[in-house]
Amino acid sequence: MNGYFHSTATTGSNRGFSLVELVVTLSIAALLVGFAAPGFENLVRENRRDTALYGLMGDLQFARSEAIKRSARVSVCARSSVDADACSTSITSPWHGGWLVFVDDGATPGEYESADETLLRAAQPVHNSFRIKTIARTATSALSDARSNFVRFGPRGTSTWRGGGYLMVCDQQEGNDERAAAINMTLSGDIRRARRDGSGALISAFGTEPTCAE
Repeated sequence: MNGYFHSTATTGSNRGFSLVELVVTLSIAALLVGFAAPGFENLVRENRRDTALYGLMGDLQFARSEAIKRSARVSVCARSSVDADACSTSITSPWHGGWLVFVDDGATPGEYESADETLLRAAQPVHNSFRIKTIARTATSALSDARSNFVRFGPRGTSTWRGGGYLMVCDQQEGNDERAAAINMTLSGDIRRARRDGSGALISAFGTEPTCAE
C-alpha cells in the first residue's frame, strides 16, 4: 500500500492532578508563604521607617543649605496640623504629624508668621505606624536633654541645638528600640543618620543610647 499512515495515538497518558497531589502542593505552598510573610512584612516596615527618616533628614539638610545660601535664619518646626501651615507651640509636639521649613526672620523664633515669612516646604504626616521623638540640648534647656518643637539654622549653618540632639523614628507597633532609626545633629549643624554599635544599639549625638520610651 502506497502512502503513509499517520497515527494520532500518544505513547503516554495525559491526566490532571489527583486530589492527594493537589492537597500536598497547596500545603507546601502555604508553608512557603508562612515562612516568607514575616520577612516581607519586616521589609515593608523598614521601608516606611526609612522613608520617614530620609524625608525629615533631607528637609533638615535643605533648611541648613538655604540658611547658608540666603545668609538668613531658616527653621524646621513640627506642624500644628496637616490642614494648617503653622508651627506647633508645644515643645512636646509630635513631629510625625508633619513639619514646615521656612525663612525664620520674624519676631518669634520657631514660629511661622505667614504674613512676613517665606514658607519653603511643608511635609505631610509620616505613616501612622511610626512616631518621631526629639531630644535636644538648647540654650533655654540649660544644655540638659529636653523635647523641642523646632530647630533653627543660622547663616553659618549652625543650629540652635547648642549641645546637639537627635530625632528618632519609632515603630509604634513594635514598642521597642530595635527597629528604630535616628538622625543626629551637632551644634555645627552636621546632620547624619545615627549609627549602631557592635551590639546593635543606636548611638545618639550625645554618645548615649537613645530610646523610644517617653
